[in-house]
Amino acid sequence: DELAAQSELVAALAAEMRPQLFTAAKRAIETLPPESATAWQLYLQSTWMPGEARNSLAWEKERIALATRALVLDPGLGQADSVLADKLAYLANVDPPSDTEEARTSAAEHARRALELAAGDSDAMFNISIHHWHAGRIAESLSATRRTLELDPNHVLARFLVKAVPYTCSDAPAEVIGELAAFDAALAPDNPVRWLTLYWIGRLHLNNNDLEKARDAGWRADQIFRSPDSFYQLAAILVQLGETEAAVAQINQQRANWPNLDPRHYAGAVVARRCGSASKAAFLGRVYGDLADAVAAAGGR
Repeated sequence: DELAAQSELVAALAAEMRPQLFTAAKRAIETLPPESATAWQLYLQSTWMPGEARNSLAWEKERIALATRALVLDPGLGQADSVLADKLAYLANVDPPSDTEEARTSAAEHARRALELAAGDSDAMFNISIHHWHAGRIAESLSATRRTLELDPNHVLARFLVKAVPYTCSDAPAEVIGELAAFDAALAPDNPVRWLTLYWIGRLHLNNNDLEKARDAGWRADQIFRSPDSFYQLAAILVQLGETEAAVAQINQQRANWPNLDPRHYAGAVVARRCGSASKAAFLGRVYGDLADAVAAAGGR
């Protein structure tokens, strides 16, 4: 019992400290002259961790430039490859002009190189898992998430996602949602990871067609941070609840940050890519298609 309690304490401390440590490291590196940054420092600046991210296409492209520069300085730095695998697959989903065969092929090649060069690095493995999720390879994403936990049992996001990812596009058992909600509730209120945990809780409620609970989780996530996946999801839920004006406002508020927003692309390409033939693919395609229709009817695209 004592060992179990110690293990729980270590996990809880890791969940709170990890984002803070990454944030502190990135802020320290930002004070250095750009030309003096090492490949590893550029990688740290490029990799994603809740708390320092900015919700914009420009910020994401800056991360890509940093990781690319890291590989120029050190072509063997597989960790930087893992960032590019994640970012290129992500932008293919949320920035339609970035959704090209060349970009998707490049993302897969960077994931392959990351696995070859940095297979023992938990953060690189986590980036690979997110790459696979963006690309709709759910089984591979789950496998890489499990490997992340083998390398770092206290990786807070991997601990959460290993339980959530299997239900990306399917009904989620009530006990799983309850366990994930308890995980979120155990985090400090100001932990930046919580926007992601709440986004996923909302996603699983949406899959179950429990729209009011999905909306509640979505609004709570929205108060912490926004990303295209999260604001598209919240807007889609609002349309299903008849709150069309608020849904369209969610999208239009983000056009300055994401100039190429296209709910039709998200409904037609991204949902299909992520869900494939999963049990909720048709349902989610309709939900996001309804959002695209609502935006178009309001004069958007």
